[in-house]
Amino acid sequence: GGSISFSATMRLILTPNSPYARVVRMIALDAGIALNLSFMPTRDAADEILNYTPTGKVPTLVLDDGTTLSDTRVICEHIQVGCGKCYVSPVSDTDARHWEGLVAGFLDGIAVLDREVRREIEDQSPSILALEKRRALRCLDHFENAWDHGCRDIKFASATLFAALDIGDRRSPLDWRSGHPKMAQWLDHFRALPPAIETAPPPANS
Repeated sequence: GGSISFSATMRLILTPNSPYARVVRMIALDAGIALNLSFMPTRDAADEILNYTPTGKVPTLVLDDGTTLSDTRVICEHIQVGCGKCYVSPVSDTDARHWEGLVAGFLDGIAVLDREVRREIEDQSPSILALEKRRALRCLDHFENAWDHGCRDIKFASATLFAALDIGDRRSPLDWRSGHPKMAQWLDHFRALPPAIETAPPPANS
């Protein structure tokens, strides 16, 4: 296997609105690691990103030796080894791993919901919309009661939850704030953190 390498010439391939890439960017900013951002489309068979990863998914981190890492958690683990800070919990910390799994699943569902509502109305799937809305609200009920609402540290779990909630707040058809005041307040506080401000996606009409 290869060795851990870090430099200012590492490239992060992403799209402007990717919540997964936002998680990586927030952690890199908190870690003080500069990444060169390469914005690439991901929806066409001729897209340049396929030269780096057959999945065609973002984020993908290109290391100096040409090695690519194309999973959000894997990239965050690479960053934490390179900077010496802990962002992704060790396997032995089952409570933290529990939360990382929950918020990652929440983000996956929100991402599916977001993609669906951005399709043309006639192409949208009512069953997918209903399923993902139920999933999201079920998760939000759990977070309202069990999440540490005082948490302001940038970690894999908090950055992932924030990225998902931010999409749910900006673009999704979820009416969740009134029923989840603690989570709404947590989102507003977290949104004011410098890494959150710096990684804010462009306006929806841009």
